[in-house]
Amino acid sequence: MAKNLAASFQKVPTTQKLLLGLLLLVALGAGWFFLYYSPRLDELKAKDDEKAQVEAQLRQALADYQAWLQISQELETARGELEQLNKLLPVTRDVEGLMTALNAKARDAQLRLTNIVPAEEKEDESGMYIRIPIRIEFRGTFHQLLQFLHLVDTGIERLVNIENIALDADAKEDGPVQLKGSLLATTFMAKEPGSGNEQPQP
Repeated sequence: MAKNLAASFQKVPTTQKLLLGLLLLVALGAGWFFLYYSPRLDELKAKDDEKAQVEAQLRQALADYQAWLQISQELETARGELEQLNKLLPVTRDVEGLMTALNAKARDAQLRLTNIVPAEEKEDESGMYIRIPIRIEFRGTFHQLLQFLHLVDTGIERLVNIENIALDADAKEDGPVQLKGSLLATTFMAKEPGSGNEQPQP
């Protein structure tokens, strides 16, 4: 039977043999495309889409991280500024601590404080802070007074304004001219919003 088929195939014209071979090649190619290449192509496309999605997520994560870094730096800067502001304008009176610091600066400047006493506190018109004045009487030279004022300005973290300086010549002595006088060292206390528990003290 195989010989009959071979003999029959031999009788087929060459053109038909070529067409038959071409059809066979096309069929094999189509089978390979649909059975192997097309699924692989879909798989590769899916992987490309997945890769693009991962890359987009990575770019977004990187952008979020950069934004987080910037926000963290801004928060750290704001925290430092707030700490500095709290030192300049605290929410506590601590009058005794300030008087101790003023006495220490006077000793460093060799200025003799003859009297130091808190004066009447006053709330600012804005209602945001309270003025806490401390009246100081002193004796010493003009240079000692200037040194004391400089040390108060540069050596006390809390904000202190020096006001109402009054000077008189002291009894004449040998050496530099001695002065006696008084001044008002005013510090400030911030009022916490809605606190209402910190009121000026007489």
